[in-house]
Amino acid sequence: MNNKYPKYKKTGLDWLEEIPEHWEILPNKALFIERKEKNNNDYELLSVTQDRGIIKQSEITDKKDISNDDKSNYKLVLKNDLAYNKMRMWQGAVGHSKYNGLVSPAYVVLKPKENVFSRYFYYLFKSNKYLIQTNKFSYGLCDDMNSLRYEDFRNMLTPVPPLKEQEILTNIIELKINDIDKYLSSKKQIIDLFRERIGLQTFSGFNSQKKVKYANWLAQLPSSWKFEKSKRIFLNIVDKNNLNEQLLAVTQDKGVLPKDLCDNNYTTTAGDGTNLLRVKKDDFVISLRSFQGGIEHSNYQGLVSPAYTVIRIKTEYRNDLLIHFYKYFLKSERFISMLNTVITGIRDGKNINYKDFQDIILPVPSEDDLIKFKEQFLIFENLVSIYEKE
Repeated sequence: MNNKYPKYKKTGLDWLEEIPEHWEILPNKALFIERKEKNNNDYELLSVTQDRGIIKQSEITDKKDISNDDKSNYKLVLKNDLAYNKMRMWQGAVGHSKYNGLVSPAYVVLKPKENVFSRYFYYLFKSNKYLIQTNKFSYGLCDDMNSLRYEDFRNMLTPVPPLKEQEILTNIIELKINDIDKYLSSKKQIIDLFRERIGLQTFSGFNSQKKVKYANWLAQLPSSWKFEKSKRIFLNIVDKNNLNEQLLAVTQDKGVLPKDLCDNNYTTTAGDGTNLLRVKKDDFVISLRSFQGGIEHSNYQGLVSPAYTVIRIKTEYRNDLLIHFYKYFLKSERFISMLNTVITGIRDGKNINYKDFQDIILPVPSEDDLIKFKEQFLIFENLVSIYEKE
């Protein structure tokens, strides 16, 4: 640190060597008490998320609607309370509330005592060093099921600055976060522009213009490219009765990935699983939301709901360069617009199936251009990887 305190003292804690001399070490029960009020059905529903803290449940588009359910057992949360997910606190699933509302009984709600600036402790409880202690106080049948009960949380020891200093440190933290957000926002704009350019080029070549429309896009294709109906390139795959496979989730932002890597709780089809469809690596999946976000590529083998359509590039077209190309082409805005022209009227509650997809015209670029595309894709993917780490 550049601005060190004049004197420090040992903490006696195995996760934190020393603190400023005028700070205290206190058990959490000296800072917070558990709020247990229930039967407040007039309040809106809130969720505790790992990345966004406490947010209104109405902001989560894929959350099950429980607005009409009995909420008599839900816990009251007031502004400046903290709340944490007992099963995920060791991963940092804690939030500071800007709202009055209700959370699931699975959460622990913490009401701050006097001389506690709760936003400061929100940042402290999410810090990597503090999570080491949190994990030690969490118990379960296995690591992934560890739970932090309030009875254990209240006995955890926490370094505590004076109230005014809690506020000052919080302001410093939030100024730094604001700087980081601005930096990442500017970088995201570059990535979005790059993605847009890739989408344009995959649609009609490296010399394409922004004004290319679906109605005349074939005329814009380079002479070295071919074009085919989708059914000439892709097979519809119906591969069932594969029970010993991992479950996959089909997402618009991350493609197809194992369900245990998903933050959201994707539901699994009821039954014994014999009806689930097997997806292999480099297959593509047409989802219920493909008219919004395109067709998803899979890097994994596993099972998806029979509500989806699994497609696979035929042997005569199957190579890494073309697979990589379609991974981007089938997610481009222009392809999504094209997809919508052939599925007019198909919306929520209706599947987009192979029959809707099979007659869409797809480009098949020359090998030289596929090599150029792969170079562009790898540059883009490296940018995204660095951005995600940052």
